Amino acid sequence: MSRSVFFAVSLILGFVAAPAANAMTLHHSEDFLASLHRQSRIQAPRLHMAAGKTRIAHPSVLQDLGIIGGTASAMYNSFTNTLVLQPEMTIFDEAFSGVRLRTMPELHQTSGSYSSTNAGILFHELSHAEWDFYVEEKVETYDRELMKVMDLEVPKIARAAKLSSLQTFPLASEIFAYYREDLISAILNDTNEIKLASGLHPDTNACSKVTKRPEVLRNFSPSSLSYTDRAFLRFAYVNGKDVDLELAPESQKLINEALAKHARATLRFPENRIELLAILSQDRRLQAAVTACLSN
Repeated sequence: MSRSVFFAVSLILGFVAAPAANAMTLHHSEDFLASLHRQSRIQAPRLHMAAGKTRIAHPSVLQDLGIIGGTASAMYNSFTNTLVLQPEMTIFDEAFSGVRLRTMPELHQTSGSYSSTNAGILFHELSHAEWDFYVEEKVETYDRELMKVMDLEVPKIARAAKLSSLQTFPLASEIFAYYREDLISAILNDTNEIKLASGLHPDTNACSKVTKRPEVLRNFSPSSLSYTDRAFLRFAYVNGKDVDLELAPESQKLINEALAKHARATLRFPENRIELLAILSQDRRLQAAVTACLSN
């Protein structure tokens, strides 16, 4: 099916997308990605570029009924380059003149303690766009290196898992996106735990209920294990099936090593939980929040 035909069908089914960007503003994911940096010092320059090539839409009525596309909280439509997201993940912004992704604090307003989970989901879907526009097109040397491994090893996992051709086709992209989601989620969850241990609410930085107020940020579970190792991927979900990468353990190992190398080349993030604490301890906003709680 051609892109033009698919786009027409998508409009009928309810994919009424917001503009990818406004001439006077940044793209729809700019504020969300900036909030990840404020929250946990995560930077994703290629996601900024990929997001600028995409649109946002809310699920159609048929999707809500489960007739098409299942009931997933989010998906990426590679034919129309559209992020299809639940309304609680987006917000209309008059300054942007359209719909954009919610920031981390705004996600807390609609999803509470699930804000980090939803942030990981949004990162997952944006990673599909990066895959489409850059990785699969082998734009940079590190993309070509990753694709060489994926082209060799993903078919081995597909055969071991006895996937159909329909399930095999998107498997590499899903593996890429799930690895990125696990990586980002680990960092966000550690940030939340450090804040809680320091007497702060993870999303709002307001004072939480603790017996004794600490004078500095605290880390009760220090770890020198790198985040890329912690994100070692075992499962990927594709077209209605959980795929266990351990069915082909050597391929799983090679793919995870390649994903870690690619993440280090394209993302900026703390090395491990110990480094995360050191970085957060230099954050003046958090220092001020901890100090304010001492007087309460």
